[in-house]
Amino acid sequence: MAGILSRDSRIIRDSLLAIPGVSAALAWSGITKIFFEDAPANVPLPYVGICHSMGGVNQSSFVRITEPYWEVLAHSASLSEVMAVYELLDQLDQTWPVVGIGECAFDKFEVLYPISIRYTSQNSVLYKVGVLLRVPIMEA
Repeated sequence: MAGILSRDSRIIRDSLLAIPGVSAALAWSGITKIFFEDAPANVPLPYVGICHSMGGVNQSSFVRITEPYWEVLAHSASLSEVMAVYELLDQLDQTWPVVGIGECAFDKFEVLYPISIRYTSQNSVLYKVGVLLRVPIMEA
């Protein structure tokens, strides 16, 4: 399962980077702030976190198909900043995943619904806004 998680998070990251504006919105010290699970503590806001939510290998198929669902969330202390990144994340809906050698997307990404979370950490209001994303991948 760990291999599938790292592959799928890479596919989501690479597909996000193909959207115009994502790299500029999340640039910091020569990196683009898109992380699997948690961001390092020293990374400033905003950034995007990619987290497996549910799903995996479809056992009823004759070919190896995975249909996991991922939370792709922008994190920020500014509601306007997090909403600007959300507009970029929402562009994943109905786009073809960027896949590597030996991988094949059998369908487009599907944004199932938006996610919006407001919380407090160390007396500061923070926001997580993004999408629940279906990632349809078939191994060739």
